Amino acid sequence: MDIPASEDLFATYLAERQLTFQRHYVVGKGDVDFKVESAGHIVYCDVKEVRDSQSDPGGRIDAGNQIRSDIRKLRAKFGKTRPQNPLVLVTMNFSSTFFTAFTVASALLGKTGLVFDRSTGEVTSQIHHLPRGNAVLTQRQNRSVSAVLIYDCGGTNHCLLHSPFADRPVPQGFFPDVQSIYLDRNAKDSSIIALSGRHFWAF
Repeated sequence: MDIPASEDLFATYLAERQLTFQRHYVVGKGDVDFKVESAGHIVYCDVKEVRDSQSDPGGRIDAGNQIRSDIRKLRAKFGKTRPQNPLVLVTMNFSSTFFTAFTVASALLGKTGLVFDRSTGEVTSQIHHLPRGNAVLTQRQNRSVSAVLIYDCGGTNHCLLHSPFADRPVPQGFFPDVQSIYLDRNAKDSSIIALSGRHFWAF
């Protein structure tokens, strides 16, 4: 069986930080790429890659759509039986361009926008996640997915975006050398815009 380069990168990260792990671990009716243990806690991780579109002649990507799809596929692995430990999607950029933490947050909690008065053109709300923004994580769906770990293939800018709806949150500090960001569905303006400054370049 060919092992994706992304899985090997993540295994190297875990080994270098002396985290105990088991690859291709069966969980109920599903399976995950990694079972990771640290300080008495267990976290399941599935590793995916954002790649250029195979169907678009220009090779353009929509990282947000790919990550939404990966979340849904990960949750679907387990059917009606939810994992009893935190479940993390690890995503890596293997495309020809970069995406940002804002890209991922918008995929998870919904696209963003603002409200303005048609008659005056005056903005009447701050930037916020739209109620119908195509969120993949909500109070009613995919609550077993605890977080998305954006693994920075080009450096050490690893980032863990925690779901506010997770049934089983990832323990604080579980992943060494990773910055944790606790997403908020009700976040406004600056906290949302700040995520645009975190770039994840192609491998």
